[in-house]
Amino acid sequence: MLALADADSDSLAYVSADCREIVQTRLGLDWASFGEIAHQFKAPATRAELVLAGAIVASTPGLGSETEWLAADAPPSLAAFLRGDLAGERRGDDVAHAWFDLLGEMIVSTRYDPWITRDSGAWMAYGDGTLVVGDVGDADWEEGGSATDALTALAHASFLMHEASHGVVPGHVPCEDDPDVTCDATVDGAYGVQAWWLTSWLTAYEWDVSEETRILGYTLRYYACERIEDHDGFEPCGG
Repeated sequence: MLALADADSDSLAYVSADCREIVQTRLGLDWASFGEIAHQFKAPATRAELVLAGAIVASTPGLGSETEWLAADAPPSLAAFLRGDLAGERRGDDVAHAWFDLLGEMIVSTRYDPWITRDSGAWMAYGDGTLVVGDVGDADWEEGGSATDALTALAHASFLMHEASHGVVPGHVPCEDDPDVTCDATVDGAYGVQAWWLTSWLTAYEWDVSEETRILGYTLRYYACERIEDHDGFEPCGG
């Protein structure tokens, strides 16, 4: 799972049929909408593969325990979800289980929509249990090209956690500086959850991955924090 997130890794393991089946079922992945059929893959190089790789990276074990997260002042709505997850006694205290539960419970179906592009201001959109995925990557991204390696699996993981959290956190609001752009009023929003997840991933793995991947993680977190109007005292955004 860690290798999937690292752009420079030369030890990418194939995503097995069993793993693929579990994750694609959990996300309700519509392979046909991506113009693909279900298949095994190594380094993710298509849009559907990147969605699956992102979901796997998002729930990588070793990101800490749910109990520790609750003690560390997680965004309130996320904390409420974690308490319910713990109460259910599902699979233990590793917070990776909670991330996987969040993805699976909030995302019922996942499909591709070519109209969602970087120029439209969004890479993914969520509503009523449906995740719609556009082109996540560089502006000159071409399917199968060099930009579609494991580096963007980390970006997908970050965006997946953001979108899935819309099922439990308050919605976005117009940014104070630019009403045409959406922000979160407080850390109790999708950007707060995204920054929180990135912090846990970086804390666990930043020295186990390439410099390029590490910089990407910090960049994604920086932009998430920039979209939170009031993040005073929020550790992922510098306290």
